[in-house]
Amino acid sequence: MLRDRGNIKWTSLMLPEHVELLKEMWQEDLDVPKPELDSQEIEIMNQRLNYAYHEKKPVWLSIHDDGDMTKVMGRIKQINTYSKTIRLDHTGERIVSLDDVIDVHVE
Repeated sequence: MLRDRGNIKWTSLMLPEHVELLKEMWQEDLDVPKPELDSQEIEIMNQRLNYAYHEKKPVWLSIHDDGDMTKVMGRIKQINTYSKTIRLDHTGERIVSLDDVIDVHVE
């Protein structure tokens, strides 16, 4: 049986710059594009955020962070409309940009 090592066998023949460019190219393939939200989805998220803030309920925020999707949980301490940020308190304080929020779930 033939055991092919893929690109490993060719990396010794490549310049380090080429190897770095290939790694960047493969990482770009793994990046998740940020979904476009319409005005109705944004309004629903705003209502959920305001409800969670006033009722002091914990929220799960889905965040798009440089091509990666993460979920953050906590209680909303502050919503700053001028700087478009949310201050969450869970196991420490975290500031999240409203532009990066994709989805909101209130517990």
